[in-house]
Amino acid sequence: MRSIFLSLSMTAIWMLSGSFAMAEDLNIRRATVYLDGAEVTAEAELNLRQGRNEITFKNLSPFMDPASLQIAGEGFRVLSISRGMDTVLDDKAYLDSLRMLTDQIQALEKRIREAESALRVLSREEAVLTANQKLTGEGGVSAGELQQALEFFFARLQTIENNRLKLTEKNRSLREEIQELEKKKAALIKPKEEVYSTVHLILQADAAGKIPVEIRYMVSEAGWFPTYDIFADGDQLEISYNANIRQQSGEDWNAVNLIISSASPVRSQVLPRLQPYYLQFGRPAPTPVPGDLPRAYDMGIRQVSGQVLDAFDQLPLPGVSIIVSGTSVGTVTDANGRYHLHLPSEARMLEYRFIGMKTRHEPIRSSVMNVVMEPDMVALQEIIVVGYGVKEDAARLAARPESRPPRPQAPPSISLGYQTSFAYGIDIPYDIPSSEEPVQAEIKRLIIPAEMRYQAAPKLEEAAFLTARVADWEQYNLLDGEANLYIDNQYMGRNVLETRTIDDTLAISLGRDENIIINRQRQREYEQRRRWTNRVREERMWHIAVRNNKSEQIVMELFDQVPVSRTADIRVEVINKSGATINEETGILQWILEIQPGETAEVIIHYSVEYPRDRYLIIE
Repeated sequence: MRSIFLSLSMTAIWMLSGSFAMAEDLNIRRATVYLDGAEVTAEAELNLRQGRNEITFKNLSPFMDPASLQIAGEGFRVLSISRGMDTVLDDKAYLDSLRMLTDQIQALEKRIREAESALRVLSREEAVLTANQKLTGEGGVSAGELQQALEFFFARLQTIENNRLKLTEKNRSLREEIQELEKKKAALIKPKEEVYSTVHLILQADAAGKIPVEIRYMVSEAGWFPTYDIFADGDQLEISYNANIRQQSGEDWNAVNLIISSASPVRSQVLPRLQPYYLQFGRPAPTPVPGDLPRAYDMGIRQVSGQVLDAFDQLPLPGVSIIVSGTSVGTVTDANGRYHLHLPSEARMLEYRFIGMKTRHEPIRSSVMNVVMEPDMVALQEIIVVGYGVKEDAARLAARPESRPPRPQAPPSISLGYQTSFAYGIDIPYDIPSSEEPVQAEIKRLIIPAEMRYQAAPKLEEAAFLTARVADWEQYNLLDGEANLYIDNQYMGRNVLETRTIDDTLAISLGRDENIIINRQRQREYEQRRRWTNRVREERMWHIAVRNNKSEQIVMELFDQVPVSRTADIRVEVINKSGATINEETGILQWILEIQPGETAEVIIHYSVEYPRDRYLIIE
């Protein structure tokens, strides 16, 4: 597990005439979280004397933007404000573990020495017995005395041998324990120096006293992405609008007031300038921008999954932020470095970000995208990531229940309107630790009237999809994001709520309905094929049937198409379209069908294609 261990304590040093004073701790009270980045607001109470005061705040986030530093308060003037970098070596946990293991090894080694000493005593006793095997006495030795002496001799040798075996086995076991402790000792990771920010202030105080101040600064390793829980109930939607907040700034945000903003201050706020595009033989075309890449949807890719690994050791990277470029749709990798992401229709590229690693931008070309991230040596010179253990694999999430329990009330929030963005202030304080795991906060709960309509494109898939059409949707300040879908309190799956549209009505797909049966078949027996001297005319006829097996009337928006010619040599004539409206440029047909319960609606598509006889043309 990769973690950043940074102290949150703050020391203010007042250096004037050789004296100094300690300030109160710096407390983070508020965080404004943007789509990319966050502004942290902290408070402190400074004990100032009249005149010039020099103050240093330590152990702040190493990802602080020095240009964003601001200090506010009354009774003083800011003469200077600067940001520096400092290091600290917090090796207490490492040294304590090392000392404990060393003490255990030394205790075992002492027991081994004691056993070896006992073995030497046994060997000497055995040598004495062996050297005095000859029995003597006046008048000789009787048989009884000989028998008694032999019994003593062999009994003692047996005891010596038994004790030697016990001591040898004991030493073997002690040495195995020492080997295990040595392995644990070798596995300890010696901490490196950690990097943190310092802020140095020079203030001119009007009078001596305790002065409250507010300090604000931007941090880069933070952000949020939206997700939704959408519940369809009759002719309305209940939408839980959630902010998934990620922050690895190195500072824990404890009991902070949150403001969730749709702005992104870290991105360029200046209009890019077009440069002349000169054509020249042998000169390569300009590098494609994301808009020039093919859409994932055009390649049949609706969702992407994969694993992100560390290039150094090929281990999984948990907590990698993955965003669909140009949108707010995103996710983070789990404990195994794996991710799964539903794509909006305009998705073309994914952006992978992680502390200490080079950001990667990968075009979407497959539904499986495994990525290896390389260390960013420039970033590593500024921030050192250390770890004291290995995070075990997380258990798989349990399957979602088919029904949901009553939902708690959404936390109170205040909508803050700005000219180019929107923001929500959440009244309930949140704890947002510096971690790879995002924290979900519900921004608000919406009850939205919607027109429920079914849609189907049976040429692509013979299935009906329930769609909620929301008018005046701009007032809800929705962003692109993944959504969990529920119909009649049953979980239906996941989809992407797409809000990057210029339409007046927002269409939200709520999933397929198996109670609507659709069949599309070609009617070959009614088709004709004619040949002339230099022309060929072929016909195609398709029959589409839609059956409503539900207990109420449905409105079905049905789509199909006829081919469109791009050359004068090919002529397309629509013979029968069953009253459909047609887009002449795309050939898309659209029907609005009202189907009663238990009834079946039928439409016919009949068209002809005429082309030169000496040309080969493939027609569906």
